[in-house]
Amino acid sequence: MPKKGSPLYEALKSTMDGIKPLFDDALPFEPHITITSDIEARSTGQVEYVLDRALAASKAVPAIDVVFSSLTYGSTFTKKVYFKVEPRAPLMSLARISREEFVTAPRMMASQKNYSALSQEDKDRLTQQASQQADDWVKNEYKPHLSLAYSNTYPIDEALQRTIETRLGDVFGPDFNTRGLGWTNGRLALVLCEGPVDEWQTLGYRDL
Repeated sequence: MPKKGSPLYEALKSTMDGIKPLFDDALPFEPHITITSDIEARSTGQVEYVLDRALAASKAVPAIDVVFSSLTYGSTFTKKVYFKVEPRAPLMSLARISREEFVTAPRMMASQKNYSALSQEDKDRLTQQASQQADDWVKNEYKPHLSLAYSNTYPIDEALQRTIETRLGDVFGPDFNTRGLGWTNGRLALVLCEGPVDEWQTLGYRDL
């Protein structure tokens, strides 16, 4: 996510707050893109571990550029009005590493009755499978985006689209859809996404 207090964060948050009243069921949330979902981290130690490891992974590349490519309207609740994000190599690499280390590898280990008793050969085989699952997820499922509104409203009629695009133009200029809006590095946050959107909890963060 862009760092809180940065000009882009404030502009996006202002825009999102302005769009929210256009949808009867919209709820407030922070501007962000998802790196991966399905992370299990309940204890303070687990949260700190995930954040520290994600920060280390991000430092393996010169910079994480998040660049918007186009404004899009969708049918799902969390992808109602959103900017697609260019799948640039550093971002996709961070997503793949995070998926493997925090999701597919732990699941592989948990699927074994006694992982510590496995031979090194069997452990290596599971590691390879976890890596392949993460590769497949990034290639086939991961679609980075920044949502501007969550809603069950569908379809988004042309009048509503014009209103949204006018508000975006007022904040970012008429060329907002082609000027390559976005940020570099920013902040990594671990969020517990349980219950209604307005009850999601930020468990911790690291600034890049």
